Amino acid sequence: MRNLFNDGKYDEAYAIAEGLMKKIPDFGLAYFLMGTIDIQRGNMPEGESFLLKSIQLELTNRDKAWAFHNLGIAALRQQNIGKAIDYLKKAIEINPDMEESKKHYLP
Repeated sequence: MRNLFNDGKYDEAYAIAEGLMKKIPDFGLAYFLMGTIDIQRGNMPEGESFLLKSIQLELTNRDKAWAFHNLGIAALRQQNIGKAIDYLKKAIEINPDMEESKKHYLP
């Protein structure tokens, strides 16, 4: 699933993640990938909802940092600067090496 996502095969990755989410409702990575793909597609409310759910479930710190980063990017696209700063800051707190978050973070 992650390999499909990394290869840009978003429709296939999304379909697999959605199937896994239905079979294993607590599988955080499925929510993370679906949320990330939805945000890339411009489906902000759904993407944000999936990412927030993924954060509540079990994720690696790396994935959790990327979830907060993606939430920050979604907030920036919606011109919600305060929310974006909070999310990007959280991404950097979880993973201080989040260079992508640092590029967008406005302290």
